[in-house]
Amino acid sequence: AGAGAGAAYTPTQYNIIIHTHALALHFTRMGDQPVIHYPSYDNLRRQIAQLQNEKADFQKGLEETRAELDKALEGYAAALTKLREETQVELATAREKHAAEMKELDASSEKTRAELARAREDLSKEHQQVAALSVRLSNAELFRLEVVRPSIAEAWKAAGDTLDLGNKDCDALACVILARMLETNTTLKNLKLNVSQLGDETGKALAAALKTNKMLTSLDLSSNKLGDETGKALAEALKSNETLTSLDLSGNQLGEEAGKALAEALKTNKTLTSLRLCYNQLGDEAGKALA
Repeated sequence: AGAGAGAAYTPTQYNIIIHTHALALHFTRMGDQPVIHYPSYDNLRRQIAQLQNEKADFQKGLEETRAELDKALEGYAAALTKLREETQVELATAREKHAAEMKELDASSEKTRAELARAREDLSKEHQQVAALSVRLSNAELFRLEVVRPSIAEAWKAAGDTLDLGNKDCDALACVILARMLETNTTLKNLKLNVSQLGDETGKALAAALKTNKMLTSLDLSSNKLGDETGKALAEALKSNETLTSLDLSGNQLGEEAGKALAEALKTNKTLTSLRLCYNQLGDEAGKALA
């Protein structure tokens, strides 16, 4: 108000500008008297209008952001609902499938148990048939033995768990019949056939009987004419026999091959505790193998 727009200022003049919102007041100092310059009304209106526009733009952007966020939340909620429904459907399907599989498994198990029971019954019948056949076979072989060698048949009938046929010169046919009877023997534990003029054919028949016999614990075959063929057959039988504890083969004609075979069998046999091999023809190599 004091100085005009084109007034000249002294070097001591300075301006102070105060901003309150968009309103700027200019203070001009002229000497000792400050002069206040008010902005024009039009400038003030323009500033107010600009602020209102900025506010409107901000509110519009805020509303758009809210709308986008609401839309995104709706989409997420829909996707979550769909996922939950699909999961429930899959879970229900899996439960039904599992129940069906368990039912099928139970049925299969029941069928298997029934088949197993039938198989056991059939096996039991077969065992009974085999046992009956063994009895008939033993009776038939005993009848043949009675015809061939009545004295040996009488000794078998009278024997309890021990049968002594030593020094009876058992011929080949009688001894083979005796070996067949040993295959199904359930009572005899001790058998003596020493000095009975046995040969390899009889010896191999007795060895075959030892593979299936589950009762005999002692066998005396000493002082016969048993050679390598019998020795190897007996060695093979000892690999599977689990009851024989004593075997006397002394005074025979066993050679190196028989000795080595018996040594090999003793590596696996766990029951034989006594094996007599004196007075044979084993040789050094068999002796080393048996040592």
